[in-house]
Amino acid sequence: MSKIKESIEKLQKPHRLWYVPIAFVVLLAHLIAAVLAFGVYYCHWFPSIPEGAPRLYFVLYCVGCLGAAMYAAAFLARDYNHVWYAVDDFKAPTCLDWIGYLVCILGGGCMAIVVVCAMRAGIWLGTGSSQAALRTEASIFFSFAGGLSVYRLRSALSSMMGKIAKEDDDGVEPAQRRQKPKAKQPENGFAKLTSGEEIGPPSKPAHERES
Repeated sequence: MSKIKESIEKLQKPHRLWYVPIAFVVLLAHLIAAVLAFGVYYCHWFPSIPEGAPRLYFVLYCVGCLGAAMYAAAFLARDYNHVWYAVDDFKAPTCLDWIGYLVCILGGGCMAIVVVCAMRAGIWLGTGSSQAALRTEASIFFSFAGGLSVYRLRSALSSMMGKIAKEDDDGVEPAQRRQKPKAKQPENGFAKLTSGEEIGPPSKPAHERES
């Protein structure tokens, strides 16, 4: 009973209750994305959606959202574990973090479409035939992978476009390059979520580190 009481007291600390709406958003996204993808593809829900590419891309979008929801769920679990044990440089979420997680999941669906289009363009360039197509099963796999890696792919695309545009060299004064980097500020879980960073295993609880 003492451990249960201690857990409840920890959860009721300021800002930690904001994990509840975040968890609800992630759980609801899993349910909606999975049901919609299955229902539209196998049960032919929403007959108003035209057959062919529009219906397929709707399914791929839902699958991408499902992948992003799984990514957000895993990240949320690790982030809460760190905050629970009071790991240094970690902050509890704010009242707006659940919106960020929702945008992450919806953005995963968009990234899934981009990945599938890129794969189809690569097949077309590699074969030289406009008739070559990506199988539906493969499209679903790549869309799920795109949603699961939404922020890593975003970072990779941003880096690639930055090299193409030479943003690192143009319009930057030498004095600005010599400036010392700012000290790293403590970040909450969502800040690291959008950066694509991984949260490693939690360190020891605070009472163990003090002993």
